[in-house]
Amino acid sequence: MAITGMSSPKEGQVRSTTTEHLNDLARGRPSAGDASPEIQRESEGSGINTVSCVAHVVHNLQVVGPAIAISDGLKEIRKIEATDWSPGQKGGHNAEAWHTATFNADAARKGTGTKAIRTASDYRPTDVVDIELRRDRVVVGRAQSKYIKAPPRTTFEISDKKYDGQQKIVPADQAVKVRELAAKRGTDGLGEKNYADTAQHADAVLTHEGVRSQPLKHADASKAAWPLGWL
Repeated sequence: MAITGMSSPKEGQVRSTTTEHLNDLARGRPSAGDASPEIQRESEGSGINTVSCVAHVVHNLQVVGPAIAISDGLKEIRKIEATDWSPGQKGGHNAEAWHTATFNADAARKGTGTKAIRTASDYRPTDVVDIELRRDRVVVGRAQSKYIKAPPRTTFEISDKKYDGQQKIVPADQAVKVRELAAKRGTDGLGEKNYADTAQHADAVLTHEGVRSQPLKHADASKAAWPLGWL
């Protein structure tokens, strides 16, 4: 789905997505036993339906939280598309917004306290880090994203030593090739590139402790495609 001139999702699309989550919730069939002892004690004699409380919490985790994360990502992409940047620059920023939003949607769904933040949106457009992972205001992870059309160029750019130790996010249709190229290139005699680090850390997704973003191809980032069906 192109973002430029984008219209709101059709009612049927929204309803279908919500229905899928409600079906997942129904299959889980939360029971009073799923509630914590504290919730059960509070609900006893109060007229509160514990099963409904559990269902409400699960619904918020599985539907509301992820929807907010995706909405934030859409706002980011609209801002990016409104700039006078080149298509390549927009694609790179769109990819950052995509991985940030889909990571946060998964984190909300799983109830973790980790949040991905684009440094460019945090008033740090020239930061060596593209995406920070924070929990309780503490940085717990860092990532660099490179979305370039040709895998050799992607490999070259993301292997700069200043990115050492970060997660290295590349297009989904290039990840395997980038790791292969980096492994073949080995050590850079000039000391400017660390291909071994790229071979180890290049991936198509942003990850942290079981939470992950969704992979995105180079062409989809360049045209600001935003498939919603996975949510």
